[in-house]
Amino acid sequence: MTSSLPYMQRISGNGDDDSLLLAAALAGNALINEKHICLDLGFCAGKSILEIFPEMPFSSRSEFEDARCPALEDWLDSLNASSAVGKPGDYVPLILDSKQRLYLYRYWNYEHELAGNILKRARREKNNIDAPLLKDGLARYFPESGILPDWQKVAACAAVTNNFCVISGGPGTGKTTTVAKILGLLLEQAKEESLDIELAAPTGKAAARLLDSIKNAADKLPCQNNVKAKMPERSSTIHRLLGYIPDSPYFRFNKDNPLPLDVLIVDEASMLPLPLMAKLFEAVSEKAKIILLGDKDQLASVEVGAVFNDIMEAANINNFSQAFCREYMELTDINMAEECLSEARSSLVDCAVLLTHSYRFDSRRGIGLLSSSVNSGEATRALEIIDSSKDTVARQPLPGANKFKSALRCKVEEYFFPYFAAADIASAYAAFSSFSILAVAREGRCGVKSINGIIENILKDMGVSGAGNAFYHGRPVMIAKNDYNLGLFNGDVGLLWEDDGGGLRAYFPQGDGSFREIMPASLPEHNTVFAMTVHKSQGSEFNSVLMVFPERDMPVLSRELVYTGITRAREYVEVWADEAVFKQVVSRRILRHSGLRDALAPIN
Repeated sequence: MTSSLPYMQRISGNGDDDSLLLAAALAGNALINEKHICLDLGFCAGKSILEIFPEMPFSSRSEFEDARCPALEDWLDSLNASSAVGKPGDYVPLILDSKQRLYLYRYWNYEHELAGNILKRARREKNNIDAPLLKDGLARYFPESGILPDWQKVAACAAVTNNFCVISGGPGTGKTTTVAKILGLLLEQAKEESLDIELAAPTGKAAARLLDSIKNAADKLPCQNNVKAKMPERSSTIHRLLGYIPDSPYFRFNKDNPLPLDVLIVDEASMLPLPLMAKLFEAVSEKAKIILLGDKDQLASVEVGAVFNDIMEAANINNFSQAFCREYMELTDINMAEECLSEARSSLVDCAVLLTHSYRFDSRRGIGLLSSSVNSGEATRALEIIDSSKDTVARQPLPGANKFKSALRCKVEEYFFPYFAAADIASAYAAFSSFSILAVAREGRCGVKSINGIIENILKDMGVSGAGNAFYHGRPVMIAKNDYNLGLFNGDVGLLWEDDGGGLRAYFPQGDGSFREIMPASLPEHNTVFAMTVHKSQGSEFNSVLMVFPERDMPVLSRELVYTGITRAREYVEVWADEAVFKQVVSRRILRHSGLRDALAPIN
């Protein structure tokens, strides 16, 4: 964290300015360890360092044991007097903006460039639309459903008529179904012209699921076969789309060499960190349409920023301009102005839609009601829902150390052990994928590493040959590092399985239902994955989920993490957590400091 301080001392011309060095060190820690885009001086001023950053790495804590931040005015005076600190637009190591936010230059530039790109798209003139054709398409794709407002139809209208659109919604709200219909409408608008459409997601697993979902939805669309035939037939990770250059922060496609496409759909956009989002937007021509899909209530990126949330919060969700309301009325004969007309003239008005109706969960009970309570931070209410709804959600106190293995054995017997006897890899993978254990923590007795080790010991006790070894029949693996040569990506899950000749292979599912075979010794870095972290579960769905909390609360845990874990389950979720820990975690929100919302706020 402090490696850049000698350089800061040299260029500032004042090696004795402790407040500058402290600010630089804290800005680095905020970025690297806390995942903030910037350091909020107003938030930090006058506080002790360890109060601001309770999760600071142990190796750094001794440097700041008794340190406190200066008073805000004194700190600002000192920073403004330093040649190492500049205002937005200057090319210096530290940027201090008018809201007392301190950035490392590179991250101020990422934020500045991304905001500029988004605003340019949002402000572009409306696309030339064949209004009668679009009206007919909206009526065909979105018939009367009795759900008002029909946010899927609104999202489709916004996406077709704008060059930038963000669609958010929880599991089961129909994001990918809506996007399939949007693609149908766009292809109809293109008529005889071709559209270069790309589908992308942060991980290979999420990209494959996006393509599969769109294919399934497209088959049911009420449109001509020639439109269905033009639907995209491939998807990719964002790194692969941009042209990953090994051992480089740069990509083959960029501002000077833009991607040759007309429409870009990005799923699981809440997982994208600021640098990658900035590079993605930079590499897409302003004339091309970008549609971001995600769940604003899910965990933010494991890297820097909470970009998707920042965009949604800047956009006046489900509020629209008078012009959009009038156009929507003309296209659908539905007047939504009374409840959706926006008073604020945000630059992103008309660009963001939140899908609120879940076709998977009943909002009045079970997982749907529980996830809503968790999102609202109603910890006591969430516990009441769990403890009174045994059919779809359940909880028990975290089993003690002497009972933990036996409690896990019950889950292994019910969900994991049976798939080892499956007749083929397809049956085995389907059975394995119906259930997962999601660990809230990585380390410790209840962390993912410990749980996977215990499960392998249980399987060994039950007679599974080789369990716990590097390679054995039935071992589930998750890729931990991208391998572009093999086409395996961080987050991809496969099974080691013996073929008909007794040879062991690693099988990874493809979007068309087939499996790729890889020699186990050729696999890139990977881990056993009977249990995974909640972060790694993003983009996955299971029939049932067991969510295991740690023994003690940790400041890095949050309600977003609980919501994400709960909503990975389609039918049933069980929570192992002590009441006090559950309440503390659900009461805490992720806070990531950023200036992106303000940067996107300018009025047309």
